[in-house]
Amino acid sequence: MQHSHLVDSATVANLRDLGGIDLPGGARVRPGLALRSGQLDRLEPGGDPVFDALGVRTVVDLRTAAERAVFPDRVPGGAHLLVADVLADGRAPARRRRWRPPSPTRPARTGPSAAAGPWAPCARTTGRS
Repeated sequence: MQHSHLVDSATVANLRDLGGIDLPGGARVRPGLALRSGQLDRLEPGGDPVFDALGVRTVVDLRTAAERAVFPDRVPGGAHLLVADVLADGRAPARRRRWRPPSPTRPARTGPSAAAGPWAPCARTTGRS
């Protein structure tokens, strides 16, 4: 199993270089090309020489709007912020029903969904896998 390499930043939590990770077709991620981290709300541009030396040009924030509102990013000067909320898809989330055992007033399920167990797929899905 391949691992990312920890970058010793003073202000960015869990900063890792993804360089060296194998890609399909035998290619590898070039060191210094792609980094991942925790949120950037504690970044001190100019006050973290290790981070500044990386020359970050684009920040991709995968957090929800609520997470970004509570802990807004401090984007390095000259870098572009791209918000890609992985949990937002423009629709309300599908409702899940809590499974309850059959009772005398509510008989057991029958048909194709009965074989799926207590968590049968909802009719409306989010489209995520």
